[in-house]
Amino acid sequence: MSDIYYKIYKSERKNWQLVVVCMQWFDEYDYHQDRFMKDEDGEALKFDYENQAIKWLNDNIKLEMIAPEYRRSCASHNDKDYFK
Repeated sequence: MSDIYYKIYKSERKNWQLVVVCMQWFDEYDYHQDRFMKDEDGEALKFDYENQAIKWLNDNIKLEMIAPEYRRSCASHNDKDYFK
């Protein structure tokens, strides 16, 4: 596993919409810890890959609450959904 990971963050610069941030342990100090999306146990969500974080956003969050660059209108579809 890499030292790089991804978290979902409530960004003030994006009008409080959610973004995916690429991080390493030392980056944690640059962020307000209370703005990370958390699971039911209160732990910040953490993903090994950016596409996992983006998929989680699109599967679980209202579209208007996701920063435009992370919106996927067909996030729940795979290639098989497009064939007859």
